[in-house]
Order: sequence, then structure tokens, then C-alpha cells
Amino acid sequence: MTEPSSERHERLSDPTLPFAAKLKLAVSFELEYWEDRQHPPNISVNVFRSIVQLVPDSIAPKWRERKSVAGAHGHSGEEQIFNFDFSVSAFSKDVRFYCKGYFFEKGNLKGVTIQSFRPMPSAAVIPIRGER
Repeated sequence: MTEPSSERHERLSDPTLPFAAKLKLAVSFELEYWEDRQHPPNISVNVFRSIVQLVPDSIAPKWRERKSVAGAHGHSGEEQIFNFDFSVSAFSKDVRFYCKGYFFEKGNLKGVTIQSFRPMPSAAVIPIRGER
């Protein structure tokens, strides 16, 4: 059963709710995901739904003013966007992901728009002179 909008807003607006919990809750309520983003491309929404559950509870995003009004909630979303990166370990390898988005509807929070979610390029290992 779907939660009424007022209950969603109340839960998402709770100032004691850590960012990672708010993000995961918003994804479970209503998600607008820019899967067709081309430059650079986002990974699939199904992979995002799995990986977002691994965002550490302690993550502290950077916030800045949102300049774009693109997307279904561009005019009604919050005026601040968040962005952060985090690592996931799989098969003895760390993969770093970048995420950027904003919560919507301003004044009546219902969900989240994810504009960017993609793996970050790995740093190239440059051998030091004499090493092979």
C-alpha cells in the first residue's frame, strides 16, 4: 500500500533523518531517474536501485544551487542539488560511484530526481622510474 503524500513529506522532512536514509527512502517512494543521459551516460535504473542501498550511512553530500529546470520535477523540485561519491567493494575491487540529484516537490517532499549516477574513472597507475 502506498503512503499518503503528507506522510511521505513528514518522513522525508524529518531533520533527524540522515542524508543516506532520506535518499533511500525517497527512492522507495518516487524516483525520477535520467537513464537516457548521454554525456556522460548513467548506468541503468535497475543497477542504481541496487547500488544506492550500499550508500554509507555516514555520507555527507555537497550542496549547491540547482541551475537546471529540466526533467519532470525541474520546476517543482528543491532549489539545492546534492552530489557525492562513494566506493563499493566487489570481487576484491573497489568501484567508486558519483551521484547528483535533488528532492521534489518543494514544500511537499515526495521523492528524488537522480540526474547523474555513474562509475567514476579509475586513476591510472603510473609506474615510478625503475618499477615494472
